[in-house]
Amino acid sequence: MRRVISNQNQANSRSVAISRIGKSNIKPESAQAIAEIVKLLNSDPGLKIHVVGHTDNVGSVESNIKLSQNRAESVVQALRNNGISPARLKSFGCGQFAPVMSNDNEEGRAKNRRVELVKQ
Repeated sequence: MRRVISNQNQANSRSVAISRIGKSNIKPESAQAIAEIVKLLNSDPGLKIHVVGHTDNVGSVESNIKLSQNRAESVVQALRNNGISPARLKSFGCGQFAPVMSNDNEEGRAKNRRVELVKQ
């Protein structure tokens, strides 16, 4: 997952690893990133975020939309498990339609399998 929360035209990024191709679970090594996001949200009780899941272009459009939504919901659940109110979180799945890298090679596809958090 990449955290993109804008503050006066500055963007902060943080990666939270998604398990592997075709999966929506968060890797254990992403616990620190989740903790940092929880800390940020706790420091600003009025902050609401969109949690946006993405995929690479492998698979059907339909399955990628569902997978990207499941990835976003996995992050929302992790935040809820850490005490963040669901009223502050909205999840969306974009499938393969907003790549940050080319899907022509594995490195690019791996970068496209992500979740972003964006200030509402």
